[in-house]
Amino acid sequence: MVEPGTRSSYSSYGYNLLGAALEGVTGRGYGEVMRDLVWGPLGMASVQLDDPYHLIDNRVRGYRLVDGELRNSEFIDVSSRFGAGGTRGTVPDLLGFLRGIAEGRLLGPASRPLAFEAMTTRDGRPTGFSAGWQIPRIRDRGRLVMNDGGQPETRTFILLDSDRRLGIAFAMNLEADVYGPIVLELYRLIAGRALEFEGR
Repeated sequence: MVEPGTRSSYSSYGYNLLGAALEGVTGRGYGEVMRDLVWGPLGMASVQLDDPYHLIDNRVRGYRLVDGELRNSEFIDVSSRFGAGGTRGTVPDLLGFLRGIAEGRLLGPASRPLAFEAMTTRDGRPTGFSAGWQIPRIRDRGRLVMNDGGQPETRTFILLDSDRRLGIAFAMNLEADVYGPIVLELYRLIAGRALEFEGR
């Protein structure tokens, strides 16, 4: 246990707690609230809470490499991770989300800066996160934010550069942490500039 404001640590459990708080405030299920307030308005038509027993159109199998050979991913029921990765969707859904953030359709003017400004501890140390995004240590970052995620069957990466109106979404059904360099190279090709990370 640490005193609030003195340290930061990413936690999937924290996002589940946030999802439970959303349910408590609204008196409705997480999936229903997200469908009405986020997924529906942003045209994220394929997104749904995962359920390993339901038939989901175009559900793909996940894979992993074991001693250089492709194998099926281990089955893990992720539906309990509702607020922290317990959903199924597509790359176009992720792009719809990025577009909604960039166009200011989800956050009001007072809340928008929270997505792009790095939080700090009370003594001024950067946490590497804003309210919901990773804040990369990039020279001339502007309002560029990113997020990645991984669990059995999948890896995803999204990058939003609001100043350039550029969003990149990447998803794959292979458990391999190779997505970062791919997304950064896509950014370089599209934006015409490479991202320069501080301290490298």
